[in-house]
Amino acid sequence: MKVNLSATGFWRINNIGKKYTGDLYLNEDEGGILLYIRIPNNGAILSYLELPLEIPFITGTTINGAEITLLDCSRISTSSRVGSEEVFGYKAQFMFNGVNFNEEEEIKFSKMTISIPGIIQWGDVSNYVRPDLDKKGDSLIDLKIVEPVQI
Repeated sequence: MKVNLSATGFWRINNIGKKYTGDLYLNEDEGGILLYIRIPNNGAILSYLELPLEIPFITGTTINGAEITLLDCSRISTSSRVGSEEVFGYKAQFMFNGVNFNEEEEIKFSKMTISIPGIIQWGDVSNYVRPDLDKKGDSLIDLKIVEPVQI
């Protein structure tokens, strides 16, 4: 996986309990969001269920101060380094930069902005056009009907 961002920080599961040290990896091109939580261990191997398999959200702060929330996290790996550390790997469905939530019920959105790289170039060769500004509607994209369809 080609990584666009990697950051070390301190993470809390569901924003409760103790803080864990972990490394965050982000691949914006393919949408991969991975977090590897490291737990120091001087003795025997920890339980596989030391941390949950599914986590609604993980909040954290990177060492440079960025606040991050990861949503819908699923365990993808577990490894033990005897006498050293346990590493629990999670894949998140969503990542929010600049925000921390205290409870799962606080995670609500009323507005969302979507950015699609290269959409203008794609639009130039398709039958999609910008709508007239005086036209009322919710759509920011219209379809120009052309017979036959020109691409």
